[in-house]
Amino acid sequence: MVVALCVVLVFSVVAPRADAAQETAARASHERMVVRLAEIARAFPHGAEFRALRDENRRVFDSIGPEVPIANQVRVVGVLADTELQVGNVGAAVSLFQVVLDNLQALPPDVRGSIGVTTVFMAAVAHLRQAQSVNCIENHTGPACIMPFYDESELVDRDGALNAMGLFGQLAVSVSPESPIFLATKWLVNVAALMLGMQSDLAPHLKIDPQVFAPERISLGSAMWRPSSASRPRVLPVE
Repeated sequence: MVVALCVVLVFSVVAPRADAAQETAARASHERMVVRLAEIARAFPHGAEFRALRDENRRVFDSIGPEVPIANQVRVVGVLADTELQVGNVGAAVSLFQVVLDNLQALPPDVRGSIGVTTVFMAAVAHLRQAQSVNCIENHTGPACIMPFYDESELVDRDGALNAMGLFGQLAVSVSPESPIFLATKWLVNVAALMLGMQSDLAPHLKIDPQVFAPERISLGSAMWRPSSASRPRVLPVE
């Protein structure tokens, strides 16, 4: 009886301390997330220019008819997907990039080759951003919002990260290891894998030491590859 009472008393003291420690850690995690998001916002400003561009691309998209060649239709959808992603409309971007992926095989080989790699990469980025939006913002848990990715950071919705990991993995085996897009793909497939606790599933040549992802080791945007402005038309006219 005395032993049981002692156990109860000890637990009643330890449990609140544990809860307080968890609450403190969650607050600190949230504060770090806010700081990181502010850094990203400063590094990659999104303003009225992007929204105006998205609206113009949406008007072009709405104007296309069945008589427009399939290659042009797909390009219009891809450009709109990219600008939706630029303004943060991630759900729309994911859906539009999927339309492009679904129609790649209908394109002439030369056209398919010129836009396929870029589309797969940007679709994977959109899925990765969706994973963060769903798990870090809508179902907020501190560890899921920042790097490095801790073992206790459990994703409520794993679909976005799984889709991203699959697309990045597909891209990694189809491009030259010497190309800039391969380096970005290798980085981001590790990010997706760490979000899922699946880094051990990556091929050995794709794995990056998790310590590389510690906050003090990361320079915002340094590893990100994006298609050059020359290869991404701002507004695509319908012919």
